[in-house]
Amino acid sequence: QSFSVHAGSPDLIDLQWLVQQNWLSQELAISGLQDRDAKRLALDLAAEVFFAQLESTTDSPMAAAYRAFLETADFWLEDYVRFHAFRKANALRPWAEWPPGLRDREAAACDSAAQDLALLISQLRFRQFVFDCQWRELRRYANERGVLLFGDIPIYVHLESADVWAHQHLFDLDEVG
Repeated sequence: QSFSVHAGSPDLIDLQWLVQQNWLSQELAISGLQDRDAKRLALDLAAEVFFAQLESTTDSPMAAAYRAFLETADFWLEDYVRFHAFRKANALRPWAEWPPGLRDREAAACDSAAQDLALLISQLRFRQFVFDCQWRELRRYANERGVLLFGDIPIYVHLESADVWAHQHLFDLDEVG
């Protein structure tokens, strides 16, 4: 199941790339190959290093790339990271079962919850940034060799996705989602 028609799967992130960026040790990259939880931990530790570097060198090429990513992905990223964080905070329950303020996307409730989940939200943004960097590198590599990449186009949007939660008015939903 995909939780967004726009987001990339963090499961596809190459941890060795994080080592090359000096955001992760080789040992943590190797341990991150064991299972999804170990990989998430490795990604979160890399995010910690990345954001520390970002604070100290805001004019680096990677800082510029991060800002450009946030700007380009603005139309979907915040909905996705909030949805994912709120879902985790609500024991992975469907969004239709969340407290009404979050379920109905009331600004005050969502902003308050997002403040409480700020660390997780920044980690989720980082994962999408890394996925995007790696995807762009792969596309460039393939294009330089005359290889065209193609993939699935979402035929339908899953009910339990950031897209439906963020744009409920576009879907034929009943009172419980």
